[in-house]
Amino acid sequence: MHKKRELSLRSGIVLGIILLILTGISLSGASVSAQGQSFSIAKDTTVPRTCPGSTLLLQSTVLSSAAQSFSLSQEGDAARFSISVPTGFILSAGGSKTLFSYVTPPSTTSPGTYRLKLFVNSASASASAEYNIVVEDCRAVSLNFEASSKSTCPGEVASYKAILRNIGRFTEDYSLSVDGQAKGFTTLSDSSVRLLPGQEKDVYAFVNPPFDVGGVHDFTLSARSASGITSSQARINVLPCYNYAFTSEKSSYEICEAEKLSIPLALENKGSVANSYKMSSSGSAFASLNRGLISLAPGQTAVAELIFSPSFGTQGEFPVKVNIEGALGKESKVLPINVKVKKCYDAQLDIAPETLALCNTFSSRQNVLIKNTGEFSNKFTLSVSGASFATLDREVADLSAGESVIATLALAPDEKTPAGNYGVVVKMTDPISKISSSDTLKVTTITREQCFLPGISLSQKVVEVPKDSAAAISFTVENRGREPAEYVLALSGNALQFSQINPSLVKVSPGESESVFLHVAPTLATAEGAYRITVTARLKESQVYASETVDIKVLASGAKPSIGTGSAVRETRGFADSLREFLRKIFRIEVKSTGNNTSVSQPESPQIPQVTQKPQEKPQAEKNNVTEEAQSTNQTFGSKGLMAFLRELFSSKPQAQTVQGNETLTQGSERGARGSERETQSAGRNGKEIVIDLPEEGRNKSKGTGESVANKNASAETERSITEGNKTSSSLTGSGSATKQFLSQYSYHLVAALILILLIILIATGTWRRIVEFFVEEEGKNGRKNGKKR
Repeated sequence: MHKKRELSLRSGIVLGIILLILTGISLSGASVSAQGQSFSIAKDTTVPRTCPGSTLLLQSTVLSSAAQSFSLSQEGDAARFSISVPTGFILSAGGSKTLFSYVTPPSTTSPGTYRLKLFVNSASASASAEYNIVVEDCRAVSLNFEASSKSTCPGEVASYKAILRNIGRFTEDYSLSVDGQAKGFTTLSDSSVRLLPGQEKDVYAFVNPPFDVGGVHDFTLSARSASGITSSQARINVLPCYNYAFTSEKSSYEICEAEKLSIPLALENKGSVANSYKMSSSGSAFASLNRGLISLAPGQTAVAELIFSPSFGTQGEFPVKVNIEGALGKESKVLPINVKVKKCYDAQLDIAPETLALCNTFSSRQNVLIKNTGEFSNKFTLSVSGASFATLDREVADLSAGESVIATLALAPDEKTPAGNYGVVVKMTDPISKISSSDTLKVTTITREQCFLPGISLSQKVVEVPKDSAAAISFTVENRGREPAEYVLALSGNALQFSQINPSLVKVSPGESESVFLHVAPTLATAEGAYRITVTARLKESQVYASETVDIKVLASGAKPSIGTGSAVRETRGFADSLREFLRKIFRIEVKSTGNNTSVSQPESPQIPQVTQKPQEKPQAEKNNVTEEAQSTNQTFGSKGLMAFLRELFSSKPQAQTVQGNETLTQGSERGARGSERETQSAGRNGKEIVIDLPEEGRNKSKGTGESVANKNASAETERSITEGNKTSSSLTGSGSATKQFLSQYSYHLVAALILILLIILIATGTWRRIVEFFVEEEGKNGRKNGKKR
């Protein structure tokens, strides 16, 4: 253990001696003390020196004659990179303390002298010691050219010697580089060098100017280390030893086919010595030189010729390169020349559209541009191919240079032309130069059926309609072809007797559609059951058509359909109809639905002739029902009969009767011969009012042999009127939402009040007697009719 302490003590002494030797500080220097003070500071008088990035140790000793405490502080421009310790300490009488100051200038510190002043303070006195620290340039380097300016010829190498010397205190690594005008043709013998302190190295720069470079060019040689950079400049003068010029008047030329062109090429020796030049051409077989070798003295010039001779029919751009090289210096150059050979005989043909779709039996005329784009007048022959239905209005076009005409290409495929794609080619040819131009029109022929193809779509294909009511079924007629078309609308099936369609003729543009309505209105005479009606849209005067079928189920009168009727309008007898019929019978008043007095549930439609068919003969069971109904209606009014009549009169809901003005033709089941129907239709189309009031006997007998048994049993008087109705509206009768709500809440009160008022009027005016007479008379008539039937 004792040996380890003795070894540590010896090691500390050795380290202290080494530090004293390195820093050059001696504690035996002069002391600095304050007069009359109880302590003093001693420091070394040697000037301290250090390098940027290195650490310098300064030692100062404080001697005290009395026991006291001290504090240490520092100032000066060296204080920013110096640390002094300890900053506080206590000494007994006769004691001493060594102060350590560590001075470490940063590597970026500039060389120079920096001041460091230490202050030692006690409770009663203060003392100081000052140091002037020298920061040296310890990484200095020098770089110099032996000869900084030289002259040379192009293609020859000039060598420059530079000396790189490390005059610093550390070993350094240097990277070498060149910058400046001559950088592109200068190389170095070394790219990096390592030098010990005081060591130097010869570095060579080799300058080799190319043949196209001349004049004075500067360059800079630099040596870069971790601590900085050192540079040195040099200059090279490139002499025109082998310089020459080789030029042409223009770089681009234009000629016609089969024309000869001679291009002059000028050569001048701008060097300081005589030289010979070898020339050649490349790039086109039409180009050649009249001379291959030229010798020139300094300052002398000569002219060579490049001959370009294209053959007939040649056209386009022809880049030619003329190569030249000097015998001395081996300087070579390339002279690019572009020769454009244009077509002096040329033509242009264009058809305006690229594609065309054409229906069979239709024709089309297309313009064809024919132009002479050459430089001479010419006569062109014209031809057309690709389709037998294509013809041209001319065969020859005689045109001057730049002149153009418009020819007409006629296309007319007949009905038997197969549908498909045809490439119609129109061609123009110059018989002299054999040049030609053509264009193709892609024609697609379409069959007549596809050109006017109709389409039908129904809003619903199944509908239920009670007897004595109506439904309006909308459907759309679409033009799926390519041409505007007129479609005739027709109906077929076993529902013709109570169906009609408006309008019967529609004109539809390609890709568009028209809405049409099918009106279905089975009468009381119509037998219940399933019916079918087919709507057909046929192209006018052709067999092109499309069709859709609607299944119609006729229900009993007043029955509620289980299948929605879409836009159907129920036509039931309500209070207004019952009252009107009652008043007509009592007061012999004829009530007519004309003009705007009747609400209409359909939009106006063009007039179309309606096809009437005989009603189908009803089954025997239905005939019996009709007979029984007629008998029950004509019974004598008793108390029960009167109450039943009043209930029927006032219990029905308001109706929405459909009237189509002069466009709606009645298909009554009680009509006789078809001649009277045609007269009725004709009068309706002319806007006349038609009232059919058949006598009582005529109602029970059929005038035509084709009348059904149901017509013989039909009861009630038949009156139909077709009036002039151009102003007839097409809207459902009804009131606003507020009126509907009022009527729904107070309908029975209103009916009771109306009945009371009506009874008062009948009693006060004595009309009740006529009512009794009416019913007695009706009962007698019904009795006689029933007797005849039996």
